[in-house]
Amino acid sequence: MLISFKLSLLMKLEYNKSIIALAIAGTNVMIGFGLFISFLPYYATLLGASIGIQIGIITSSFMIARGFLVIPFGKLSDKIGRKKLIVMGLSIYAISTILFPIASDWTHVAVFRSLQGVGAAMFWPSSAALIADLIKPGSRGTALSIFNTGVMLGLIIGPAFGGIIQYYGYNILGLSEIESYKLPFYVGTLFAFISALIVIFFVKEKRQLKNSLIEPSSNKSIQIAKKFKSTFNSLLALRFAHGFGLSFIQPVLAMYIYEVIGLDRVVAVLWLSSAFFLSGLCGSLIQFPIGRLADKGYRKQIIILGGILSAIFTIAIPSTSIIILIVVIMGIRSACHGTLFPTISSTQEDLMPKKVRGKLTGITEAYWTAGAIIGPIVGFYVYEYNPAFPFYLSAILIVITIAIYTRFGKDPKVTESEI
Repeated sequence: MLISFKLSLLMKLEYNKSIIALAIAGTNVMIGFGLFISFLPYYATLLGASIGIQIGIITSSFMIARGFLVIPFGKLSDKIGRKKLIVMGLSIYAISTILFPIASDWTHVAVFRSLQGVGAAMFWPSSAALIADLIKPGSRGTALSIFNTGVMLGLIIGPAFGGIIQYYGYNILGLSEIESYKLPFYVGTLFAFISALIVIFFVKEKRQLKNSLIEPSSNKSIQIAKKFKSTFNSLLALRFAHGFGLSFIQPVLAMYIYEVIGLDRVVAVLWLSSAFFLSGLCGSLIQFPIGRLADKGYRKQIIILGGILSAIFTIAIPSTSIIILIVVIMGIRSACHGTLFPTISSTQEDLMPKKVRGKLTGITEAYWTAGAIIGPIVGFYVYEYNPAFPFYLSAILIVITIAIYTRFGKDPKVTESEI
């Protein structure tokens, strides 16, 4: 019933086929991404990487490449079109993924992860900007939530599917450990190419729009209206805090339940898998209703309430040593944290003139990526002083940025008309 309701409502959106196609493409990409992400450090160690800085380089290479390139690629999408960048990004992602099985050294893995970051930098900001191009204000929260639901479901499915493929190769086909790790990369490549074909055949771009929030200037440059610049900047701060909160939790929590709670590593992995599966499920299920609510004009209230609740449940994680309670708290925290994406994104996209929407979306992605890069680094740094400090720091950061947004943010009513 819920699925049929979502689909029937989606069919009311303009350009619904393109939104569905982008959501499916995003789901496929994240399934392919998740296929190998859980065992990538093990694969790298078999190729000579040492636990520590070299694994850290491999882990961060994707985000660093993505972070440096989202703005220029977003700007490029304003000039040559979103669809071209999306297809190029998916193609680069597919090609770089198929290269992993031929790696003979851990440095190759780092290079290939960087190439995947290049593809991601083309795909993500262009996709968000294209959705905003296709959907009028008042429906963007719903459209973005549908896209993000597909993305999160893909990230849930991917690791489980990848584990099954690796298990089949090692235990059924009798492959060596390193050869069994190569199988998911082939499947991930197939998913990326399928995503590219879906975009090519089912996604269309809308003709140029003029935006009521364009700020005229003497040199005819296009920018966000002056009265909304404070809103946009406060949302950038929230994007940074959102990226920080999502990225630090997985590696830090893994160390926390192993070192502080004292679980055996094998048992810890099982509980971690349960925690992140529940988190992903809660975070994905909340997207659609929150997107609908955001479209009804409650975005500022959602952002404030979701951010505060997210901070509370982040602080609650290190307050207990009962693992099942931590899993439940993680699920609730993810649901609260998940309210921020469709509301922040739809508000930002409403503020962006179409002619520079790709560039500005790239800027928002860069802030999120900066938070995602800094989160694990700072998290582990303060973890050395006290294992609870990373959780407290993330909560404080969210509260500060919520306070900034409460003071300076507005929830604008935007209209667009075709030329």
